[in-house]
Amino acid sequence: MRQAEAEINARLPGADSRLRWNNLSVIAAVLAGGLHEVYGYLDGIAEAVLPDRATGDVLERHAAWRGLLRKPATPAAGSVRVTGQPGAVIPAGARLLRGDQAEYAVEASALIGADGTGSVAVEALTLGAAGNAAPGTEVRFTSGVAGVASVASVGPLGLGGGAELETDESLRARLRARVQLAPHGGAAHDYIAWALEVPGVTRAWVRVIPPCQVRVLFTMDDSYPDGIPLPQDVANVQAHIETRRPVTAMVIVKAPNPVPVDFIVQSLVPESNAAIPDVRAAIIAELKDMILRDGAPGSPLLVSHVREAISIAAGEWDHVPLSPAANVPIGPEQLPVFGGITWV
Repeated sequence: MRQAEAEINARLPGADSRLRWNNLSVIAAVLAGGLHEVYGYLDGIAEAVLPDRATGDVLERHAAWRGLLRKPATPAAGSVRVTGQPGAVIPAGARLLRGDQAEYAVEASALIGADGTGSVAVEALTLGAAGNAAPGTEVRFTSGVAGVASVASVGPLGLGGGAELETDESLRARLRARVQLAPHGGAAHDYIAWALEVPGVTRAWVRVIPPCQVRVLFTMDDSYPDGIPLPQDVANVQAHIETRRPVTAMVIVKAPNPVPVDFIVQSLVPESNAAIPDVRAAIIAELKDMILRDGAPGSPLLVSHVREAISIAAGEWDHVPLSPAANVPIGPEQLPVFGGITWV
């Protein structure tokens, strides 16, 4: 606006566009507003022209050009064990309710077997990780089914596959990997890319065992507190990679074996006693972030990184680390997870 007012004054001798009640000041404001919108639009184009800064639909266009699609939100699914009279029918569409009100629908009708048990395929009615359930979780039919017990339990594989809509950062990371590590029809990084195509999968690792065995481990950090997938999730990833793998490879998909890491911190010194709860929470958050960032099968969790994570927590002034006192060994199919913390 100041620049427009100066230009008007320079070209209209004797005029003063800076006066409050003046048509010329209105013209300057209108011109400035229009130019602001134009330059803002150009700035938006400059941000979106490359995928490292693009967001939303524009990022999806960049990814689609490379053959990648944003992973959609998906419902949890799996099987539920039911009991009742032999021959009783569980109709398709019957509803089951978990204790926290998560609801599932029977996908196809099924019969109770001669031994009084049966298994039905179910799917969560809402999208996202909230529908995932561990094996043995109790569910109840919302309406009575003739000859069938009202209480059922989640099958041995659990209810898995529920995931949230993929974030921009996750899609951008997959796009970066696709550009920097071009597909090679079965290279180690191809298996990682194939695993990450499955909704909910956030990290993946590959272990090659000669002559032709490939083991894929993965996590679902946004779906479960420790990131360790359920057997149903493992089956989903296995099925997906089977459609991608070279015909000569024998692929085994597994969930990492969790290694809980417990911490002991002595003589924590915050800025004040009132800040102790907040500082402790900040330390726990930093430790979890460090484990998520550094944790990998076959890579030890470094005690120096543990001490660093505690030290950079907001409000921490001093502490004495007691455990772990040395690097935590991690096997080739193991993964460190946060166990707990003791304050001394």
